[in-house]
Amino acid sequence: MSFNTSETTFLEHHPYTDSAVGVSFLEEAAVRLLDFDHEEENLYEFLAHEIKRISGASMVAINSHDSFRVATTRSLVGLPKILMDLAIRTGNNPTHFKIPINESTFDFLKSGELSPIKNLYTLALGTVPKAVCKTAETLFAFGEIYQVGFTRRERVFGGCALIFKKGKSLQNQDLLMAFIRMAAIALQNKDNEDKLRSSERLYRQMFDHGMIGVYRSNMQGEILMANESFHKMYGYNTLEEFCKYDATKFYSNPEKRKEFVKRMETQGYVNQFENTGISKQGETIHFMETARKIVPKDGAPPHYEGVVVDLTQVRQMNWQLKQIANTQSHQIRRPLATLMGLVNITLQTKDPEEQHRFLGLLQQASQDLDQVIHEIVELTHTQEFDLGEED
Repeated sequence: MSFNTSETTFLEHHPYTDSAVGVSFLEEAAVRLLDFDHEEENLYEFLAHEIKRISGASMVAINSHDSFRVATTRSLVGLPKILMDLAIRTGNNPTHFKIPINESTFDFLKSGELSPIKNLYTLALGTVPKAVCKTAETLFAFGEIYQVGFTRRERVFGGCALIFKKGKSLQNQDLLMAFIRMAAIALQNKDNEDKLRSSERLYRQMFDHGMIGVYRSNMQGEILMANESFHKMYGYNTLEEFCKYDATKFYSNPEKRKEFVKRMETQGYVNQFENTGISKQGETIHFMETARKIVPKDGAPPHYEGVVVDLTQVRQMNWQLKQIANTQSHQIRRPLATLMGLVNITLQTKDPEEQHRFLGLLQQASQDLDQVIHEIVELTHTQEFDLGEED
């Protein structure tokens, strides 16, 4: 049985004289949905074409639902071009059209039942002007309209609208509902696959481009796997180049490597183990390492897995901050000492003219202190710490 997109109905291809034809169709549809490649094919388009063929509908619309109960049109099959143009001109482009789903509609879709809808305006939940809906119904002689939800275990994965022209009616309802239930399972699988791919992309980005190095090495120190941050920390552009060297060469002090191995063998882990290494360019790298020993249950050789944080930049920043603090502390103490001295003198004198003069000096010293503070604030905004080049 071919899953083409012919405009003829399923019945016209296969006279429905007994249940064998329907069973055969569902068997092949099940296999097709199980093998569906969601990255290469459009599931919504496939479902819309098949529902149109089974039911004999003139037009089929399929939408997806998000967690905020907003329906987004994913496929429109059988929509006349002139109707598409009319919708676009009135600001109601059906492609990726979004409709907030109200509580009553959501509960109906959740039931998974096929139900007739009064008119196009009701189907659009009032989001399209009545005049536009009425014009479309008149121009294209819309007749029966049905709606059904793709529901699986009380979760709604989308909805389907079937529109028939006048003189046509719904066909093969039992077969259609069986296919709708299969479609709900397929949409659930698609949802799970989409979430899995999204998680994989997220963790891959975190692994490859995170701020910390991640690695795996064997017991002899050979690097088996590492992320980009780790090999760039040591000045290597590619993982292949980096893996030509074993981990023992990355320690500037061989005794620290021996201490690392000893802890791993006795404790099975190290936590915040500070050390220094040598980059490809011969520069000293200060790093902190947290790692554990992995002993696979399948008998594979044990290995080390760990994360490494580059402390070199942190230490450079701390040194620069100390320099700033030392310099600015002197700048603050000078006007502050002046203020304290003037306050004491002012409190001791009783001559109004002298008090007035001292208050003027106090005001000037306060302004000097305010200027120093302003310069410190400006410095914190403009001071740049060299954290390395960004890709």
